[in-house]
Amino acid sequence: MDDRSLRRPIGADLFGREGHSMVSMNGWCDRCGGDAGGRAARRRRPWGRLWLLVLAGLLCVSCAGERPARAPRPWNVLLITLDTCRSDVLGCYRGRFAAVTPAVDSLAAKGVLFERAYCQAPSTLPSHASILTGFSPLTHGINDNGVYFLGPEFETLAETLKEHGYQTAAFVSAYVLDDRYGLAQGFDVYDDEMEDPLRPGEAPSFPEGTDPQIAWWVSRFFQPYQRTADRVGARAIDWLRTAGSAPFFLWAHFFDPHQPYTPPEAWLDRYAEGYDGFANGSGPEFLAAMRAAKADRGDLYHMWARYSAEVAFADYWVGRLLEVLDESDLWENTIVVLVGDHGEGFGEHGLFFEHNSLLYEELVRVPLLVHVPGNGSAGRRVAAAVRTIDIFPTILSSVGIAPSDSLEGRSLIELMHGREEAERCSYFQALCGRQALPAREELRGLQAGRWKLIRTTSHADGESTTELYDLANDPDERNDLASSVDSVMQQLDERLRDLVESAAGSGDTDHSLQLDEESRERLRSLGYIR
Repeated sequence: MDDRSLRRPIGADLFGREGHSMVSMNGWCDRCGGDAGGRAARRRRPWGRLWLLVLAGLLCVSCAGERPARAPRPWNVLLITLDTCRSDVLGCYRGRFAAVTPAVDSLAAKGVLFERAYCQAPSTLPSHASILTGFSPLTHGINDNGVYFLGPEFETLAETLKEHGYQTAAFVSAYVLDDRYGLAQGFDVYDDEMEDPLRPGEAPSFPEGTDPQIAWWVSRFFQPYQRTADRVGARAIDWLRTAGSAPFFLWAHFFDPHQPYTPPEAWLDRYAEGYDGFANGSGPEFLAAMRAAKADRGDLYHMWARYSAEVAFADYWVGRLLEVLDESDLWENTIVVLVGDHGEGFGEHGLFFEHNSLLYEELVRVPLLVHVPGNGSAGRRVAAAVRTIDIFPTILSSVGIAPSDSLEGRSLIELMHGREEAERCSYFQALCGRQALPAREELRGLQAGRWKLIRTTSHADGESTTELYDLANDPDERNDLASSVDSVMQQLDERLRDLVESAAGSGDTDHSLQLDEESRERLRSLGYIR
């Protein structure tokens, strides 16, 4: 992409069109184009103006009588998921080291921003399954990437909208969302072709004695099982421009913020110019330097800069999608939802450039923006905690379809209009590794109000440890209160156990896949099998 594309004013005025009333302020009748008022520049006649007014009025009445007012256009739906995107990396979330994200920030200014949105699992496939079904992993049974698939008994958002006349299309950018994993249900088009390698060339060979984990990190970066935002965005835009007259549901998934952090040079130069340290290539060099106690805070900041550049690159393509909506006269009847599927660790709790195995805020708290044109909520920020499973019923409610009472998610419409409602309790889990990786423990958590509980259970002996955090006073989760606020800890732990036990007794939803060697290699390249 040349430098000219970087200078486009993608954040200044993406959505310039304003709605038109039936009779505008200057007197024009929008139904028939008649002039309901005189023009001062015309020559005045004693009876001419009156005659013109009567004629215009008759024309308006005639239009209203012969042609009934056109019904409002049905709502379109655009769902954008940003993989591995922490909320604090976006400008509109006012993080300390936020990236430059004009497109997302502009969407936030015109829609509703949820300040405390939680995913249900810090892993791509389980989290997206929750977004698209309205159920947590406890119910849909997808606990890991690559070794589970969504069963046909679960109706996806695409299936529901398709039943109501929608054309549906998805463009995904990582093999872990391949159609074999079940999320293609209900999509007319499910574009999961990973034809282009992220980086050309053969995987490198390693000298004898190389740390196996370092070799694994380097090898995974040379595999063709993900694709960048420009490829996904261009295909989604092509589909959008040729979509028929029926309402559409379009899902665009951008994987770029995921490791490895290899943004285009033009974006990288904005954030990491002049750096010459251990993290210049990607994660492996930095991890090796950390083990040798040679890395410093500046090296860590550089990794954050590379990550931020990836987010900014994805933001550019979010902006291109939104611009096409506007150019195609679709903005004013398209509901836009943007959400992260999970966050990323940058050493806050000892996890660097990964996300699957912990449940702290940097991993389970995600951005969530919802824009419903004309609902009067522009720029609203909602402080109440919500869940990504709430997206499914919110979209259905917004387009006029009653959500099923069986969904675990609840519509966000009331909160979007500034009305208070009952507390939402957020469940999340980190069970990745139960089959794909030799995990040693599983984590389950619960957030309720100001409190957050994390329970870790060892696979070796079944023993559990519990952490409790007061997020209101300790948002960085530094002070474990499990031993000092025993009553709260026991209450939340009991609620968590009840949730898990009731899910275990509700039937078998554990759909496991038998992996062939090609599938194993693709998952290995993305870091999900070692």
